[in-house]
Order: sequence, then structure tokens, then C-alpha cells
Amino acid sequence: MIKKPTILTHSLLIALLLFQNVVEKESNIPSSNYLKVSVDYGIYAVPSNSEIVINILLTINAPKAAEQKERPPISVALVIDKSGSMGEEKKLEYAKIAGKALVGKLDPRDKLTIVTFDNKATVLVPTSSVSNRQHLEKMIDYIQPGSTTNIQEGLEVGINQIENSKFEGTKRVVLLSDGNANVGIQDPNGISDITSSHREKGITVSAVGLGLDYNENLMQAVAQRSGGQYYYCGEAHDLPNVFDTELSLAKNTVTHKTRASIIQETCVNEVKIVGLPQKKKDSQISVDLSDLISEEERQILFQLTVDPSAAIKAKSKSGSKNTESETIRLNLGEIHLQFSQTDTGPSEQIKIPLSVIVDDNEDIREAINGDEQLPSYSDSYSDSDPSGSTRFGNRSHVQSIERVTEFVMTIEADAAKTLAVEEMEHGNIDGARYILNQYRYRQQGINQAILIDQDTLKSKRTLSGSVADSLASFMAKKNPKVEIPPKSAKSGKQTKNQWKFFRSDSDNIEDEVEDDINSPQMQKPPKIAPIPSDSQQSPIQGQINKALLKQQKRLDEVEGKFDAAKKDQKLRTHLLKQNKMRQKAHAQGMN
Repeated sequence: MIKKPTILTHSLLIALLLFQNVVEKESNIPSSNYLKVSVDYGIYAVPSNSEIVINILLTINAPKAAEQKERPPISVALVIDKSGSMGEEKKLEYAKIAGKALVGKLDPRDKLTIVTFDNKATVLVPTSSVSNRQHLEKMIDYIQPGSTTNIQEGLEVGINQIENSKFEGTKRVVLLSDGNANVGIQDPNGISDITSSHREKGITVSAVGLGLDYNENLMQAVAQRSGGQYYYCGEAHDLPNVFDTELSLAKNTVTHKTRASIIQETCVNEVKIVGLPQKKKDSQISVDLSDLISEEERQILFQLTVDPSAAIKAKSKSGSKNTESETIRLNLGEIHLQFSQTDTGPSEQIKIPLSVIVDDNEDIREAINGDEQLPSYSDSYSDSDPSGSTRFGNRSHVQSIERVTEFVMTIEADAAKTLAVEEMEHGNIDGARYILNQYRYRQQGINQAILIDQDTLKSKRTLSGSVADSLASFMAKKNPKVEIPPKSAKSGKQTKNQWKFFRSDSDNIEDEVEDDINSPQMQKPPKIAPIPSDSQQSPIQGQINKALLKQQKRLDEVEGKFDAAKKDQKLRTHLLKQNKMRQKAHAQGMN
């Protein structure tokens, strides 16, 4: 007996055809064999009745650099902080070790400038070929601690030395400092404006943070916005590796002046490009990216807070009737990826349109979010554009939702660990543990989202599709800001919204919860248990559960260091720097 098609069946078909049309339009972008760019969404179909967060993961795959028998020549300006604070904790001694390590790695084809600065900058060694290493090492040994710290002038003089040398090739400034500016421009944005403004001339700045008390916000901004690298060196033996990396980059860099931006539509209330300092001008938010190296994979997470009701309102204005039962495509904006293939080459751009489906029918949303079909246009590129190509990674919606969720989970866990270590560094151990426990409850919520009871499953189309839809819907909810109990707090007051951060919707939540911070309600939640393979309802369930178990272990490892660090300020500060470095790297999909 053949069942007569229902209205719902027709609606599902129309919705899926509409979304397929959207995907084909967005993926049909001119392409080549240079940059490969894929876009994955954390959710593909949303209801219209509430503000949601749409996570969009941009993955950039760089080409392999052309084979070179030897490293190309490089011009380096070594800018050394010799201020009074550098005399503490062997920081200046480390800077000298670093400077001499660089001299030993350069050859006569290269150019080197050495600039020192305290309250003012001095050219210790003008730009010249690296031919007399002993002389250069002696000049470095003569450096003595001075007075205040004028990073602005040190960078400006170092950059000008490279500019005036008229060198053709890779041009790099390496800043060795504790980053504690107290003369001239001191704001990280103001100082990084200097390095960013010279990026178009092919000059990048890498920053090496020395000592435990360096200003990582300033040093990161200086490197990030100029396309350079940022390093934290806790020990002297780490320093030679910095210059091995820098010289390798000179040979293997495949993009220059690399930037990403997003032009948002009016339905987008907020844009966050996670882990990167961003600038906004009108409806465009942009970030400077460090340049890509040979065969590197870089990931950038865009978090868009969206009002889906804008789609319904727009349809109503156009005179359309029954908008509540319609499947509507909502344009979110466009991502632009800009770069040059060489430091003197023309600027190129890849444009990526963004959109989601808005539908208030739960079955239709589940059908779209739970779509397990791979794209039919898998891995096909045309050769009409030298810039690159956009595709959806040859992944189904279910696979993309899993991929984005795992990335977001890593970013959130890193943020929780860094925030907890910051509180620990300030002596607030209770606050640090509280932060980790809040994220543990968040993990419990994610794990709950992938567990669907058997009665519910009977009415679902597919197991993987249902799990993916449930997971996508949970991750699209906006998280309230974490409020940290003050040091030595005896009690904490949590609102209903805060508890929603780590409780499922089915929990009974009082409007306000007041409890001693050491009460069972504020303690570490039960551990997430592995789901046995023979009990897993779908592959996505197993993968997310596995990722949660891995993160659970890492949170425990961080907390395990709290007791050892209680009486050791240096260890606390080291853990903080280390976690901030890891957070920055993971935010771009780096190790």
C-alpha cells in the first residue's frame, strides 16, 4: 500500500530543495589550486522565535611552498628592551642569549640591525651584512639595563632601519621585551597600530615575551596585527628555537598581508571572531591574521548572534502571507579573506556568502540539521580565479555540526582554564575551582544533548540526524556571562540564567539560588561516563562523548596543579602564560 504524500512531506521536500539551492549557490565560487577554504556551520536551520548563536568555522588550507635549495636572504631588526625592569629575573641576560643565537643562525647574505631602547631608542648596530659575528656578539654583550620603557620608539626605529635599507626580500622585526611600556604609547592597540601600518610594506613583527611578568596582551597584539608570531620563553634554552622558527618562516611563508573580515546583515546583532583582536567599521568587522606557511591548516571561528525573526518580518513586508509556515532563507552577511601570494604581490580576495534556513516546523529543522548526505559537488574546483576556492569540506550537515561543536568545546574549555588560572594567580583558589565546575556543568549539558531517550527516538527520522539536531540546538543557545565569586567568599548568589549555563531545560531552577560556595550544589558535578560502543545510538554521539572525556581529563589536570601552585607565585604565573598561549593557538586551530 502506497501512502499518500502529506502536507508535511511536501514541506520537508521544499525545505530540503531550498537549502540544497542555498548550498550550491554558496559553494559555486570561482576557484583554483592556491588556497582551499571550507565553511562549516554549527546549525543550519533555526526557529524564528528567539535570538540564537550561530557558530561558523572557516578552515583555510595553504598550498605547499615551492621547493628551494636554500633559505632566501632575510633582513632582521633585533629590537632589545634594556629598560630597568629587564634587569630583573635575568630577562636582559635572556635577551642577550637570544640576540647571539640569532647572529649565529644568520649568514653573510642576510642583513641585521640591532636597536636597543629604554626611555629612548638607540641604533646599536646599523643595518649591515652578517659577516663579523664576533663583533656583533660583543656589541650585544655591552648592553646594560637603563631606565623606563618606550616600546613605541624602539619599534619605530627598528622598522625605519629596515625600510631605509631598501632590502629586497623577507623583512622581519623581532621584539625582545617584557612588554611593560611606561613611556610613549602604552596601550596595546596604539602600539600594534604602528606594526600594522607597516604590514603593507612587507614588514612583519614577531614578539618574544621574556620573564614571567611580561604584558602578553601587548605582545600578542603587536605580533598578531603585523602578521608575525608571538612567543613566550620561560627558559633560556627555549630562545634558539624562536629563531629556528623565524628563519623557517622566511622560506615557507605562502601568504602575506593576510586578513579576514565579515560584513554583517542587519539581522546579526553581534559578531565575535573568537580569540583574535578585531576592529569594526560600520557593518564590517576585520582581523589581521599571521601569514600562512606551507601546507598549514588555519581555522577561524565566527560567532554570530542572530535575530531570526528578521526573516519573518522581511517576508511580511514583501506582502507574503502565512510566513509562519514558510521556509525562509536568511542572509547573514559575507566573509572576505584577503591575502597576497608574495610580499610584493597584488592583493587577492575570496568572498564567502553566509545564510541559514529559518523555519518554525521542528520536523523540517531536524531534517535539515540532520542531513547525512554528502555534497554532490565534492572537491571540485574550477580554474577561473587564482585566489582560491570555497567548499563545504565534502561533509554532510551532521559531520559539520560535529566538527564545529568539537571546536567550540575546545575554545570554551581553554577559556575556562585560562580564567580559572587567572583567579588562581590572584590567590582566589575557590573562584578558580568554581569556574572549572561551571564549565563541567556545561559539559554535562552537552553530553545530555546527545542522549535521546528511546521513546523519543521512535518518532525520529534517523538516529544521527536527531542527535545532530539536538546538539546543534543546544550549542546555539546563548551562554550567560560567568560571575566569579570573590576571594574568600563564604557564599555565592546565582540567578536562574546563570544556572541555565550548565543545567538542561528540564531541570527545576528556582529564580535565585543562594548557597555556600562549598555546598554540594556548588561542588564538582559527577564525572561524564564513557558511552559503550554497543550502546551508542550514532557515530556523532560517540565522537562528542569521546571529546568531552578528553576535555574532562584536561580540566582535572589543570585543577591538580592548583595545590602545588598555592605557595609558588612563579608557578602560578607560568601556568597563566602557558594557558593563554595554548588558548590563542587553539583559537586558530593550531597546536
